[in-house]
Amino acid sequence: KVSHFILRYHSFNFNMSASRLVEGRLALVTGSNHTAVKYDVTDFESVKGLLKSVIEKYGKPPCILVNSAGIVSINGALEETPETFQRVLDTHLKGTFFTSQAVCRELVTAKMTGAVVNVSSRTVGVTVENCS
Repeated sequence: KVSHFILRYHSFNFNMSASRLVEGRLALVTGSNHTAVKYDVTDFESVKGLLKSVIEKYGKPPCILVNSAGIVSINGALEETPETFQRVLDTHLKGTFFTSQAVCRELVTAKMTGAVVNVSSRTVGVTVENCS
């Protein structure tokens, strides 16, 4: 039985009321404790701070990590800027990798097993006209 979930959100467009709704539904289904947190997956110090607070609260690192933060640029391919594209890469690639790395390091230190689930964007298999 999973003892708790940590619901991870990117700092953009964070909706606490929606996250509380998800927490409530998870509690009904699993009977477990859940925590919604806001942090910036593109900021490694933010990731480490979140992980530290989780370990302090629960006494151990999370044994399941679900990487699901994602953003999309609505700029056309010819209008895309390096800054916007970098933000997408930082969220999808670096955020996923460095969050996974931080959690896995803590699992190894605690001699625990765990699982990392990477959720892909629904736009992976969808072609959108004029969207880079």
